[in-house]
Amino acid sequence: MFQLKEYQQKTLDELEEYLKQARLFGAKIAFAKLTNNKSEYKAIKISEEILHNIVFYAILSYY
Repeated sequence: MFQLKEYQQKTLDELEEYLKQARLFGAKIAFAKLTNNKSEYKAIKISEEILHNIVFYAILSYY
């Protein structure tokens, strides 16, 4: 295996924390916590295929 770069690990850590918060409190509240209310949450619609690819590559890059 290979070692992730510091910015890659930080990004994955932030994503993991966001997803945990989103599961517990919903995406809008989790986004507010992540951005310290400095940005407005805007939901977007994406296809299931794109979502699958995002998750797949996030997991792949983690290992």
